[in-house]
Amino acid sequence: MKGKGAETANDYEGEMKNMDIENIHVVRSAMEALMGLTASNSSTYNDDTYLAQLAATGWLANLKRLLEGSLWISHKLEVEKTTVLVHW
Repeated sequence: MKGKGAETANDYEGEMKNMDIENIHVVRSAMEALMGLTASNSSTYNDDTYLAQLAATGWLANLKRLLEGSLWISHKLEVEKTTVLVHW
């Protein structure tokens, strides 16, 4: 499979899990939006709209998926004593 960004579990032993992590371009865009929000003088951290603006960047959703994936991988390695192949 060339250039499609996904593989089938048939090529590997074990479980295949999709973490629904966005591609690098989406993650970079979310990071840039976060940086713009935090650098902006138009919002204060106590502003009622700040949390909504923060959520709108998408950064926290991406971070959540990355942390959930890290936890799953850690469990597989440490508790189940199995190997893990990470593809992003």
